[in-house]
Amino acid sequence: YKYIFINGNLNLGVFLQCASLLSLIFIKKYNGEKGKSFKYAFYAFYPIHILLLYIISNFLLI
Repeated sequence: YKYIFINGNLNLGVFLQCASLLSLIFIKKYNGEKGKSFKYAFYAFYPIHILLLYIISNFLLI
């Protein structure tokens, strides 16, 4: 465990490698077909989340 925890803190590199193993679940479940298209949902999501981040940053800095 000395490589996973350094001074009682979780090592970021080890954490990211372990978390990346979760992608294997999605790779294994892929059946070769194109999934649903969420194109317009992403067009709406991007500016809304930027606006929310801007509002939150201004709220926290005041």
